[in-house]
Amino acid sequence: MMDANERAVIDETQHVVDGGRDDSLRSVVYALYVALLLLLTYGLTVSHAFFDSQDPGWLRTQVLSWPALALLAVLVLLGAGIAWRAGQARGPALPPLPWIDLVVSGPVDRAITLRRSWIMTAVLVGSGATMVGAVIGGGAWIAQVGDPEWLAVGAGLTAAIGTLLLLVWLGGQVSTGEPGRVPPVWSPRRALRLLRLEDLRTQSARSMRMGGAVLLGDLRALRLETAPPVTRGRTRRLRPGPSWTAVPRRDLLGALRQPGSVLVAAVVTALGSAALTWVLLHAAVPRIVAAAAGLALHLGFASAAEGLRLQGDNTGTPPLLGFSTRGEALGHLVLPLVVCGVAAKTTAALVAWSAGVSGAYVIGSIAWAGLMVVVVAGTVMASAFRGGAPLQAFMPQSGPVTMIFWVARQLLVASAVVTVLTGWAARDGLGLPLAAAVLAALGCLRWGLSRVKAVTLEHRD
Repeated sequence: MMDANERAVIDETQHVVDGGRDDSLRSVVYALYVALLLLLTYGLTVSHAFFDSQDPGWLRTQVLSWPALALLAVLVLLGAGIAWRAGQARGPALPPLPWIDLVVSGPVDRAITLRRSWIMTAVLVGSGATMVGAVIGGGAWIAQVGDPEWLAVGAGLTAAIGTLLLLVWLGGQVSTGEPGRVPPVWSPRRALRLLRLEDLRTQSARSMRMGGAVLLGDLRALRLETAPPVTRGRTRRLRPGPSWTAVPRRDLLGALRQPGSVLVAAVVTALGSAALTWVLLHAAVPRIVAAAAGLALHLGFASAAEGLRLQGDNTGTPPLLGFSTRGEALGHLVLPLVVCGVAAKTTAALVAWSAGVSGAYVIGSIAWAGLMVVVVAGTVMASAFRGGAPLQAFMPQSGPVTMIFWVARQLLVASAVVTVLTGWAARDGLGLPLAAAVLAALGCLRWGLSRVKAVTLEHRD
């Protein structure tokens, strides 16, 4: 608790920084109000429509099965890893830079000076997670798929997951100043006291630069701010070898320096392939699972395609290896195709084998997973060479929506193609859909190569 002197210091500084107005509570309440309106208007409608279109008995059995619980556990672990990494870039207890310089650097207990920003973030995360779970459970209840208890269980489960991820997020922020030590996130006051002033200043300045990059649509600057430092494999060098292997070997060297990105790519791709094969073998599975599988395949491939992204960021610079731009881009696809292809095909084979289908279906599932990886290879290439943001993204009215669509269009295309083709194959078999998948894979690759050419020509003008 604050004593009278600490309260006086906080109040006086708050008056100087905010001009006598503390709008933090009003901002939090307004954000939650808008989120609640959106969830009630759109979220509950979508949730109800989804549950209403499914067989209640089958869906109830699948939700309460061990594979569903295992999938939930894996997703929570992945979310925890992302939250930890996010905390190292921008933590939950991060006040503005003037507050850090004027208050946090003073003699007042750091747990007190950082309490307001921590509570604001905690309220937003906890309330948002609870509302999402309540909307999902409420949709199931309205559609008569579940009992009224589903609303309470959904809200409680997502609230618990949100709280866990929030504490992991705080732990990632504390770990920047306490490497190798387990942060005491079970006691937020103790964790807040461990935050160093230099780390808070660095993260606050980085947060402002990240906000500017988002407003300008400068994804390269945003990635540079969030990229982890390379701390391993710095002594490794690219050895002499055949020229046509230079680009894949360079990507392999980068993967050895940052093995975490390759591991994330393999795990996310395996999850997407498992969901994809599940939809392929069971026509009753909701198509939204195939859409989620397409998103996972695209994101997993993008995590392994670091070399392709770097080439897209540096388009217009003179080539150092003598390759054409499109030839170099194709070379950068080798490593992610191997990593994601092996992960997707292995997972598809295991899921199909565990389902007890015949050998022909196992082979078909493996081939289907491989084709979907090629599809996302094309969309990831188009994403790496998306070019500059359009002028409409900076207009007052339509700017935010245009910016979001410009960033996510390749991801949406990947999800749509995977959903349509996999749903077709699950309904009618692998005959004609397999041929359509081959054409779709070639079309996505052609789209990616056309984006490479278009962005290259833009830099020549």
